[in-house]
Amino acid sequence: FPVTINPSHALEIISGAETDAGVSVSEKTALNFSAVYCATRAIAESIAYLPLQIYKKTDKGKEQLNDNQLYYKLHDQPNNFQTAFTFRETMSVRQCLKGNAYAYIVRDKKGQPVEMIPIPLESNVSTSYDPKKSTIYYKIDDQKQWIEQANILHIPALSTDGIEGKSHVEIAKE
Repeated sequence: FPVTINPSHALEIISGAETDAGVSVSEKTALNFSAVYCATRAIAESIAYLPLQIYKKTDKGKEQLNDNQLYYKLHDQPNNFQTAFTFRETMSVRQCLKGNAYAYIVRDKKGQPVEMIPIPLESNVSTSYDPKKSTIYYKIDDQKQWIEQANILHIPALSTDGIEGKSHVEIAKE
């Protein structure tokens, strides 16, 4: 049967304003709202299903890389506890809800990627741009150490500064 939603009530639920039940909604709890859940799921699953290729720039244009360690991590097994599909789906959900998806790239002694570990949705990630080195640095929660851009996979949503994505939930709040 069709369900009718009062648009002003839907905006209250998404915006984090207290609902009739006395509940405040964040990015994580917004998934309990069926429209947010369905839209996020459709986007995340669609992205996770897309074929993934890595290319290298050459003098003649571009060359596809299939025997690269990074390709294997993104295409087959990013870490010991997720499939590539689950990893890409999880990253897409985080991008949709929070505006940014982050994963820490664990490297071996030779600098090759060994794992990509998603940074939890609840984490606060700060960025700092160093114009002298033309590099972005990331700080997770209140850690003292800044992590260099090469060791973080960052997938931003729509952005106004080209670095930090905007959260769909936060935009709806405004």
